[in-house]
Amino acid sequence: MNGIIDDKFMSFFRTGYTLNEEHRMSINEVLNKQEPISPTVYKIDLASLNTYELATI
Repeated sequence: MNGIIDDKFMSFFRTGYTLNEEHRMSINEVLNKQEPISPTVYKIDLASLNTYELATI
């Protein structure tokens, strides 16, 4: 996953990055970073399904 460092990114990650520089992240890095929050996202999804009586696929 690639992207250009902009002001918004810099507002969250102030050190170790340079404005307008390309930031590269492998798919494994992305997956490793989202793994800890996956259970919480799953719980939010379930609560939304139940609260708003949404259909599942």
